Amino acid sequence: MFKVIFLGELIFWKRNPLTYAYGFILFAITLLAMWGMAIDEVSGPNLTVQNAPYRLNYLANYMNQLMIFILPSIIGGSIYRDYSSGIFHITYSYPFSKYEYLLAKFCSAFLITTLLVFMMAAGFAMGALMPGVNPEAVRPFEVKTYLATYLLQIIPNLFLISILIFALVAHSRNIYLGFVVIILVIILHSILG
Repeated sequence: MFKVIFLGELIFWKRNPLTYAYGFILFAITLLAMWGMAIDEVSGPNLTVQNAPYRLNYLANYMNQLMIFILPSIIGGSIYRDYSSGIFHITYSYPFSKYEYLLAKFCSAFLITTLLVFMMAAGFAMGALMPGVNPEAVRPFEVKTYLATYLLQIIPNLFLISILIFALVAHSRNIYLGFVVIILVIILHSILG
C-alpha cells in the first residue's frame, strides 16, 4: 500500500502548479545570484572564484534559508490536506497501517523537496555558464562539487527539519505550527551561530 499512496502523492505534486512555481523561483534566484556575482567579480589578487567548493557551500547554505520557508507548505501540507478535508477518517479505515500511510506521505513530500533543492543547484551551475561572466571568477563545472555540497550538508539538514515539521503538523493537525517551527529554527540558528 506504501507504493500506491506514494505514487498518488507524487501525482498530486506533479499536477500542482505550486511545485513548478517553487522550482522556477528557486532556479531563477540562484541563477541570477551566481550570474551577477560572476559578472561583478574583478580580476586581481582579491578574486573570489564564485563556484569554488567553499563559496558554493556558503551560497547554497545561504539560499537554503529560503528553501526552509517552503518546507511547511510541502512537507506539512502533504499531511495537513487530509486533516483539513476530513479525508483522514476514510483513509485510516482502509486496511493499511498508519505507519505505512504516514511514511508514504513523508517520503513523497521529501522527494519533491529534494527535487526543488536540485533546482537550486541547477541554477548555480547555469549561472556560472551564462554569457558575460568573468572567466577567472568561475571554474569549469564539476559535478562532485555540487553533489558534495548538497548530499552531505543541505539535504541532511532539510531532512531533519522536515521530520520535525511533519511530526508536529501530523500530531497537532495545524499547518501553521510548521511555519512557527521554521521561525524558531532560524532564530535558534542565529543565536547559536
